[in-house]
Amino acid sequence: MTTALGPPRPGDPVPLPAAADGVPQDDPVPPRFPVVPAPSRQGTYVIEDFTRHLAAGRHDDALRVGEEILRRRQPVDVLVGMAEIRAGRGEAEEACRLLSAAAIAGGDRARVWTEIGRIADLLGARGRPVRQLARRESVRLRIGNQAARC
Repeated sequence: MTTALGPPRPGDPVPLPAAADGVPQDDPVPPRFPVVPAPSRQGTYVIEDFTRHLAAGRHDDALRVGEEILRRRQPVDVLVGMAEIRAGRGEAEEACRLLSAAAIAGGDRARVWTEIGRIADLLGARGRPVRQLARRESVRLRIGNQAARC
């Protein structure tokens, strides 16, 4: 749906506007809509777009792409990256929401809690209890993982 509502790509025909009397002009070639989304909108390419924008320092673009990813699924790395951007901008409330979503989403839970603790440092006084909780959870999960391996 995003592709269908987006601007036409180079080479795509552009529908002609209606005539002044309100009657549509006869268009010899009907407008074509792409059946397959553009490669940049497929899942793996979108995540690569996010990491590329984040590494280049284009945070507004990274947030835009990150929100597009979150509409489809909730990868932990994107949640953590978006929380880091929000925390760096001083948007503590939104950063905390993203960190809580990352804690719930799953994945390598010990690594997730380590990342949450790292980003909580950016939140100042509000992040202090989050950082303490993240450190405890990270240690607890690592001990549990080591005990499960024995």
